[in-house]
Amino acid sequence: TALVGAKKTASAAATVARINPHCRFEPIDRRLESLDDAIRLVSRYDVVVDGSDNFATKYLIDDACVAAGVPNVYAAILRFDGQVSVFNHPPGLGATYRDLLPETPPPGAVPSCAEGGVLGVLCGVLGAIQATEAVKLILGRPVEETLANRLLCYNALRMTFRERPLTRNRSSSSSSSSSEVAAVSVDSEQAAATPPASPTKAAASKKNFETISAAAAAARLADGWDPFVLDVRLPQEAAIAALPFADGLVPHRKVADMAAEIPDDRDVLIHCKSGFRSRLTCETLVRLGRHDPRRLFNMEGGILAWADQVDPRLPKY
Repeated sequence: TALVGAKKTASAAATVARINPHCRFEPIDRRLESLDDAIRLVSRYDVVVDGSDNFATKYLIDDACVAAGVPNVYAAILRFDGQVSVFNHPPGLGATYRDLLPETPPPGAVPSCAEGGVLGVLCGVLGAIQATEAVKLILGRPVEETLANRLLCYNALRMTFRERPLTRNRSSSSSSSSSEVAAVSVDSEQAAATPPASPTKAAASKKNFETISAAAAAARLADGWDPFVLDVRLPQEAAIAALPFADGLVPHRKVADMAAEIPDDRDVLIHCKSGFRSRLTCETLVRLGRHDPRRLFNMEGGILAWADQVDPRLPKY
């Protein structure tokens, strides 16, 4: 469509204006940089509707809503399933996102949308429920008429709805400090599986293998560098866009089972869509101990970076 490639803020503004030109829409086209930044932003509004697609942002939004005393209409989807709730309602009393998920799942535990997929109509179903809850909050309807302290779970495959109760845990709700959730600058694929890392942790993780930009990799390849090039995306992703000189295609979750087939006597250049799955692959190979970490190269930014820095003809998805 005409909006493919447009920023979500621009797309949303155009859609809202088309449906109801009397709505005032204020696009804020930037990332949330810290908890303090998020608190300043959400404090300007009566209700927050969370449409983010990663754990880091969801924790940041909910913590900010708790601190600012603003209800948070939450939803999440994956494959055929979705869930929705109203957090921090009434403010300071209602259950929060941390009551639903006290700790972030470990990296790789939750499939990304590229891996697990998502049924497109889920966005419409869950979005309509979120809009309904937002209208009720704006109208000041009684708490028991909203999804406060309840998690509504939807399965599109079986076409079922079920509920589970949520209770606020005073000791865990919004106990994070600014430093714990600061600098949310990770891409959506990475953040879907991991919270923002501290600079110390990020630096430590990079000591186990090498990191190289797409431009630097292209320059070295042009100079005769001959690594084994491993694509750790899914076959359907490779069908959309692929590096023609890739030597192997192994989804990152299967790398451990196929590690013996990856050469250990030459450099290995590993890439995915945006750099997260390739990093996990490098960590897996280092942990298995079959490969010299100094010969493992994670291509930062993945094939998207290759399209930006090296070959703009490469399709993006």
